[in-house]
Amino acid sequence: MVKGTEKLPAKVGRFQSPNEHPFFPDYLPEPMLPALQYPKQILYKLFLFELCFEVLYYMIRDSVLYLIK
Repeated sequence: MVKGTEKLPAKVGRFQSPNEHPFFPDYLPEPMLPALQYPKQILYKLFLFELCFEVLYYMIRDSVLYLIK
């Protein structure tokens, strides 16, 4: 079911984006649209966002564990 669900987004190039990852990359059709060129600034901001999200996750997790003790 998931393989079929990923086929349409793959055809329009969703999984060519640097932050999208398919569950079954071997079963995807080739995209019909040309690949987009992402500016490095956007990739850097995406990296910072994901990094901040991970830091926030660990801060909240550690704070909750500290409060439980």
